[in-house]
Amino acid sequence: MMPITREFNFTDCKFLNTKLVMIPYVGGKTSFLIVVPNAINGLKVLLAQLKLAPELLNKAIDEMKPKKEDIVMPKFKIESKMDLRNMLEKVGVKRIFNKYESGLSGMVKDKKVFVSKATLKAIIEVNEFGTEATAVSG
Repeated sequence: MMPITREFNFTDCKFLNTKLVMIPYVGGKTSFLIVVPNAINGLKVLLAQLKLAPELLNKAIDEMKPKKEDIVMPKFKIESKMDLRNMLEKVGVKRIFNKYESGLSGMVKDKKVFVSKATLKAIIEVNEFGTEATAVSG
């Protein structure tokens, strides 16, 4: 766990039934926004609200004011791996996956070259030293 006592932008948002804390990164151009539902099982309700009206999050952020707070948050690491082929094909990138029409065969003499698989692995780690994000595609 990481305890921090400092002045943060904070709000106890009534219409979303959540607390929001914004932790600025060094340089002040970006921040880490933490949104915690007040109810024990409130995450499902919050996500449904924001799906229907995503502008409510901006409204809640606009309500934030500087306040000295004691926060304790866990260190965490999230890893995600996804297939990019489906996403690329949805946006019109299809030819490179076709063995006969890829347009890549000129790269290797006498061989049919195409992309058979495209993946992305993303990692985000938050600890007392900051946040580190990594992404690798292949």
